[in-house]
Amino acid sequence: IGRPTLPAAIASALAQFDEVIVISDGVDIDWATMPTGPMYITLGRAHGNFGAVARNTGAYLTRSDWMAQLDDDDEWTPDAVQVISEAISERPDVDVWLPGLALNNGAHICIEPGLRVGNVAMPITRPATYWVTPYRAVHATADAIDFGHIEQLEQDGHTLGWIGQPIYLVRP
Repeated sequence: IGRPTLPAAIASALAQFDEVIVISDGVDIDWATMPTGPMYITLGRAHGNFGAVARNTGAYLTRSDWMAQLDDDDEWTPDAVQVISEAISERPDVDVWLPGLALNNGAHICIEPGLRVGNVAMPITRPATYWVTPYRAVHATADAIDFGHIEQLEQDGHTLGWIGQPIYLVRP
């Protein structure tokens, strides 16, 4: 949404990932400050759930075996790819990984089976899995951000895995 944190988010992804697609509404973005290399796609705000539209468009365009998504005010930890890769290799039956978060106030939110707490809007999935249960921008309450998305993933029969350490930094 044109936040000043977008270049840092992109840089954190470019440092680790093979493919980076940035989707933005293009409002108030200083394109000269943006890192070079990724494909930039701009969408308008014609839709009520803009975040869901951007995520779904990115999922449609990706050609990777696995995909991960990041909001423009967050950053990947330097070891995110290593942590994700290890989790995938240890549990090949899992098709949706729920990441752990580190908040800018120093707190960690590491999702564990059954707790279902915190912001898990950015599950790590195979693109085909994502299209069975796309991001729907469901926010149940302020105390359980994206709780509805986890419920929908479970109802759609996905196998969930929890990454028990922070892999991205969130600036709430």
